[in-house]
Amino acid sequence: MAKEEKKETKIEAIDVLNWDYLAQIGEFLEPSHELTAAEAIRAFAYSFVSTASDEARDAMLAQILLNATRWSSAEKNEEYIAWLARMLKSDLGLLRSFAKQVGVRLRRG
Repeated sequence: MAKEEKKETKIEAIDVLNWDYLAQIGEFLEPSHELTAAEAIRAFAYSFVSTASDEARDAMLAQILLNATRWSSAEKNEEYIAWLARMLKSDLGLLRSFAKQVGVRLRRG
């Protein structure tokens, strides 16, 4: 008998984030100054909806998650994921699953 393999479905950024909201808030900002958190979110939204490639979108979301959580505890990472979900008006569960998929350290459960 062949060993049955469990195939996990890859979660894509396009399915995680609230496209309509990102399109509404997205704004091109020149990187000539330090951005506030709100400006960085708007710039991310603009880049995300302006990109045609699903692979590029996945990489963008992975980078924003990994850059913000790399040296933090699982508890702080959970707080960041929750904050980002609120800021992007996106589903926390899906964002959390995507974060785990790309290697963000989170609490179990």
